[in-house]
Amino acid sequence: MPHVIRSAFRKCLLPVAALALSLGAQAQQGMSEEQMRLLMQGAAQMQACFANVDQTQLEAMGTQAEAVEQELKALCASGERDQAQARAVAFAREFADSEALKQMRECGEIAKAMIPQVLSYVEENEDNSEGSTHVCDNL
Repeated sequence: MPHVIRSAFRKCLLPVAALALSLGAQAQQGMSEEQMRLLMQGAAQMQACFANVDQTQLEAMGTQAEAVEQELKALCASGERDQAQARAVAFAREFADSEALKQMRECGEIAKAMIPQVLSYVEENEDNSEGSTHVCDNL
């Protein structure tokens, strides 16, 4: 489970944070200082938020998830579908109530708040393959 969360973070949230950082040099070339400040602030908040997620708890939940998966497979293979369903729901409830997932939700809210700024940047630069705000000029 933790590798899934880390993978999702890498695929979804890191590009947003990287975009915000790569736009740093563009503040004077097309983005307002306020837009840049908001993006940089959001990226810093996301980084701090994910740094505070209890990795030990995530690892423990991942180990437990793997064990529960094996348990569910055995129950299903032996025809105990109702018991497997009840166990899956109980584990999902336990995971949903975990402090680590609560922290991840908070981090997600920070990322969600950044979406309007990122979309604004995309709209402003979508057809600008060689303009003054080209990402390659600022890497």
